[in-house]
Amino acid sequence: MNYSHLEKNEILLSKAISTHSDNPDALRWYVRVACEDFPGRAPRICEHAIGSMIHFGPDNLHVLVGALIDAGEEMPPNVLWLMCKEGFLIGEVAPQVVDLMGCILKSDKPVSLYEVESTLHVAQIVGCNDVVELLSNYIETQRERQKENICSALSGAQFKSSIGRKI
Repeated sequence: MNYSHLEKNEILLSKAISTHSDNPDALRWYVRVACEDFPGRAPRICEHAIGSMIHFGPDNLHVLVGALIDAGEEMPPNVLWLMCKEGFLIGEVAPQVVDLMGCILKSDKPVSLYEVESTLHVAQIVGCNDVVELLSNYIETQRERQKENICSALSGAQFKSSIGRKI
């Protein structure tokens, strides 16, 4: 990934996040600093830190993503996959990670359906049943919403069409 778009201070903050990722309080503080000092840039700063943090396990990533949600920020790309990566290697994902994934899916700024589907496929392959259930339910709910939106749009178009004919 190319992070040349990050300024020097943003890169330094990202390094501080990743080096203090074993301390949840410090991690939350650094995320808050990123949100306050670099408005709108916190997700990119945290995304830069995530690469190093993955090596420390999913708990640290759980804290980082939780802090971003608490601050009302967008999620870095592929966050569901990143949260599950360690668990996928052993075929089990920690319950707190599954809970946080549920929070992400319910947030105002959800992840892309493509990311949800691709994470679901890997979860199915490795047998992470909690993740499979969560993501399957989410996809089903999204498809139902799409169906309702399409039906309501078509109903509205037919109604407008019939009014136009009567006039």
